Amino acid sequence: MSDMKSYEQYRPEFKFGDLLQWSGASLLSEGIKLKTENDRPEYEKQHSINVNHSSLLIRFPLYEGPEDRVWTTEAVGSGTALHLLSVVIQNYSGKLWWYPLKDDVGTDDYRKEIGILAFKYIGIPYAYDLLIEQLVKSPILGTKRLFCSEYCQLCYKGEGEIGRIALNPNQMPTLGIFKEPKLIFDSTSNGQ
Repeated sequence: MSDMKSYEQYRPEFKFGDLLQWSGASLLSEGIKLKTENDRPEYEKQHSINVNHSSLLIRFPLYEGPEDRVWTTEAVGSGTALHLLSVVIQNYSGKLWWYPLKDDVGTDDYRKEIGILAFKYIGIPYAYDLLIEQLVKSPILGTKRLFCSEYCQLCYKGEGEIGRIALNPNQMPTLGIFKEPKLIFDSTSNGQ
């Protein structure tokens, strides 16, 4: 069982629309990280943060109940979907960083706009073709099919980004809207 201390420590601070950055241990995850590691900002390079997946943190304060549920929306093989974060983590092999929005950026209005787009694009198929395209060139952001960071980019920057270069997961911090990240889960640490 993985150590959940950091997750539980930071969980009360999680806010709707914050970014989650995932560093998986699978062969596909390692391939994505190898291809995109040079796209990381300096902070991530200095702190050995190399990721292969991005998702949005979702909170529903009115509906969390006594369990205080935390969710994530993400573009995965089955398409863009809403998942319980704790369930995803239970089965996850790798590391997870939480990137809170900066205080001056993360206003209620901005978080509302993120949510409107996040839920508008739930159910969109996964962009397998663009994942492959990233191996040779930078794909263009669209809305008919989405991969993980493309979905997040669309939610953070708005539909005005359609037709621009789609960001890969390691490029998400270049948006400049996040505070310093916190490692909230590490299945490789075995509680140490």
